[in-house]
Amino acid sequence: MSAARNAAVLIVAVLAPIISASSLASAESPAIKIGVLAPLSGVLAIVGERISQGVTLAVDEINAGGGILGRKVEAIIRDDETNPDSAVRLTRRLVQQESVLALFGPYHGGAAIAVSNEAKKMKTLFFPWAATEEMNTTNCGRYVWRVGGNAQQTSRSGSVIAERLGLTKWATISSDYSYGRSVVNQFTGYLKELQPQTNLIYQGWPKLGEEDYSPYISNISKAKPEAVFIGLFGADVVKFLRQARAFGLLDQVKVFTDSGANQVVLDALGEEAPFGHWASARYLPNFPDTAANRDFVRRFHERFKVLPDMSAEEAYAAVIVFAEAARRAGVADKEKIIDSLSALAYNSPKGWVVMRPSDHQGWQSSFWGVVGKSESGAPILTKVQTISPIQAEFPDERSGQGCRQN
Repeated sequence: MSAARNAAVLIVAVLAPIISASSLASAESPAIKIGVLAPLSGVLAIVGERISQGVTLAVDEINAGGGILGRKVEAIIRDDETNPDSAVRLTRRLVQQESVLALFGPYHGGAAIAVSNEAKKMKTLFFPWAATEEMNTTNCGRYVWRVGGNAQQTSRSGSVIAERLGLTKWATISSDYSYGRSVVNQFTGYLKELQPQTNLIYQGWPKLGEEDYSPYISNISKAKPEAVFIGLFGADVVKFLRQARAFGLLDQVKVFTDSGANQVVLDALGEEAPFGHWASARYLPNFPDTAANRDFVRRFHERFKVLPDMSAEEAYAAVIVFAEAARRAGVADKEKIIDSLSALAYNSPKGWVVMRPSDHQGWQSSFWGVVGKSESGAPILTKVQTISPIQAEFPDERSGQGCRQN
């Protein structure tokens, strides 16, 4: 078995390869189609190409191993334009005209909520990229399953770090939409549980795609917090950190950036990265230092000449989990595939991910660390701390509301 096949092993009760060597795809068999919504344009386009690459790598490896149940997989990738209306139109087209078996994406929180509603109406299996908490709370449902991390996991893990450091006076800034609100509310809410003396002295809510953050930076500086939690994402966090550095804010306070260690963000910032400050990403190409992660990074880099970021790894993982669920179901039937997803465990490049039956959320560890430099001088996350889901996961009784109603 090749190294690429070894790196994509999924386990539920016993060790089993993703695709049986005997299930060779037949040229006469119709392809299994999956629909992919990626932000190839718009404010989240900074991660769109990596999403497309992650899906492409997963599909190519699945097909090279014989496909799913002897059938090739075909990914139909469409630009959702980081727009809920566009995402819904594409969803209907992919399901009704392209006859996809499952939908993947989008990344925008509001768009993902809208698509989940459509997926439920059309009874179509849906794997959202978006980390907004509604996906596994009020919008949870039989057809909605999120493999990647969510706002609760990373933000609440940041609260664990903040409590360890004893930081009590906080300001926050995040975009004013579902995901932006989720990350801040989860961070501040859990930090107050861990540290009741926490004082929230300023909150800024710029629009998604804001260009000028100077009024918010000025307000944060005037409030004089000990630390700032930044829930901005993609191009927005890059713009904010550059402006914050120019205004000297990074020298005044300790900074926690929820997605600031995402590889595309660090690559975009370069020497302007927030060195010495805390950041997180739902996947790191340099951590954990395991054979599975090293091999994934090698394969990805050989194919696309760039390092995978968290959107690439989570896109890859979602397609692999779908393939394993279909293989275990023994038939390309969405209802039977859904039955196979519950409690499925995947030994992913970033570590174990378990599909929690109660809220259909991938149960996994989170990573926070300090932005430093690699041997080549490039920004990279150092002093990484792993926060287990036992320490920071949203409790069962406070999640999965939508699933319990169905």
